[in-house]
Amino acid sequence: RALANDKEQADHSLRRAQAEVQDLSSVSTRLKEEKAALEKDLATTRDQLAEVRQALTAAKAENATYQRDAGDREAGLQAEMTVLQARIGHADQAKRAADA
Repeated sequence: RALANDKEQADHSLRRAQAEVQDLSSVSTRLKEEKAALEKDLATTRDQLAEVRQALTAAKAENATYQRDAGDREAGLQAEMTVLQARIGHADQAKRAADA
């Protein structure tokens, strides 16, 4: 009788251990799937970061070109304004001379 009781307890312990192993296996599988998904997300995020960096570099280069062009345009307008101011000054002098 005691031997049968021991066998029954051993069988019960074995079934409990097998169930625990199955649970752990399921958890392990789920964690591996989650890890794979996270690695995929990380790779996607890194790709997006690389794209943003490239876009930023391009935008900086474009901005530098616009700044340079704007500076050139401003310098040209300043020179034109200087010429026009000189012409106005000469015209004013000529008018005063004619009025005198």
